[in-house]
Amino acid sequence: MDKGEGSPNTNMVTSSTNENANLQEPLQMVQTLLQEMQDKFQTMTEQFISRIDEMGQRIDEIESNISELMQQSDMGDDSGQTEQGTAEQITSTNANANVNQ
Repeated sequence: MDKGEGSPNTNMVTSSTNENANLQEPLQMVQTLLQEMQDKFQTMTEQFISRIDEMGQRIDEIESNISELMQQSDMGDDSGQTEQGTAEQITSTNANANVNQ
């Protein structure tokens, strides 16, 4: 054998080292890409949860406002019924007065 050719074992080791070097670059690119995707996914998840929390707070405020409006409406209905009852009593009294005349 010539010294320039090397043994078959040396060629296999050199070939294997070259393959490993060739695989490291795409592997590193894939790992970097996966890390970037994971970071973006984490950011989107945090934004999504934040928006859900904001919507929950808005819903709570709306429920509170509706409850207050319902209470005001109930109070308004009670006073409206009282006023309506008073108006009916006045009308009834006037009708009785007209009949008696």
